[in-house]
Amino acid sequence: MIEFQHVSKYYAATPALTDINFTVQAGEIVGVIGKSGAGKSTLIRCANLLEKPSSGKVFINRQELTSMPSSGLRAARKNMGMIFQQFNLLQSKTVFENIALPLKLDHQRTDKILALLELVGLSDKKDQYPAQLSGGQKQRVAIARALALEPKILLCDEATSALDPHNTEAILYLLKKINVELGLTILLITHEMHVIKHSCDRVLVLEDGHIVEDGKVADVFAAPQKAITQYFVDSALRAELPAILQEKILPAPQENTVPVWRIYFKGHAAAEPIITQLAREYALNLNILQGSVEYIQHLTLGIMIVTVDAEEEKREAGLRFLAQKNLQVETIGYVTRETL
Repeated sequence: MIEFQHVSKYYAATPALTDINFTVQAGEIVGVIGKSGAGKSTLIRCANLLEKPSSGKVFINRQELTSMPSSGLRAARKNMGMIFQQFNLLQSKTVFENIALPLKLDHQRTDKILALLELVGLSDKKDQYPAQLSGGQKQRVAIARALALEPKILLCDEATSALDPHNTEAILYLLKKINVELGLTILLITHEMHVIKHSCDRVLVLEDGHIVEDGKVADVFAAPQKAITQYFVDSALRAELPAILQEKILPAPQENTVPVWRIYFKGHAAAEPIITQLAREYALNLNILQGSVEYIQHLTLGIMIVTVDAEEEKREAGLRFLAQKNLQVETIGYVTRETL
């Protein structure tokens, strides 16, 4: 459905994307995540040739966009809807009129617009103006407008970044609904891993214009391969130290300090009383600082951050026990006993 083959994009001599290769299958929701400046927006704009790649090829439905004349490209873009962070609604037009913009030559547009309003849950807002709507409602209008020409692909460029958490969840639910009910293929750009967690089938991790990781969402959460991916996973699973301890953590052991472990659980292990076993069977004095459990694509994932007050021999025995359980353990630093 969407395919990038060796796509690179340069601005003057500065690379924004380098040798990008991936395929999005029909009906998939694929998320692209990266920090600011990673090349995310450039990538999605290359998907419909709003940005022309410096080299490489882009295919939509097996048609190569990068070799098309302007007339062919305009026709191909009708199969691709796009929504943006800032909604891009016309303030002087009503909700109905904003959605109608792509349908000027369609004699059945009234029925289409009313159906779209019902799909996005705004049937009662058709005569209101954007200034009368919340951020989430504005994005719903933008989504309905993007669907007006019945595209097969929806491109979402940071579509939830301007929204509060409640409206973010509602828009992500709507995108999943559209994916299922209309069979749309969705390519979604974000810098937030919880957006990936709640909405995507696959995730591409972009760093400095390169794809550094590509996999099913559950697989990437369970075993991130790159440091940048681990950073995003930890942020989504709330696996950070409490703020009061972050400034007090030491990089190396000192007198009267204890290590801080971050323990990753997955599958059945997330439901087992492993922390209790560590304390009882290995005589480890454990203090739980942070913990969470998430359910991602039928996989249970958990993270717990603990301090471990025990002799080195006992700690080593505890680590061997965790390794036997196939659990990943990271020592993230040391804190003084007085801190606790």
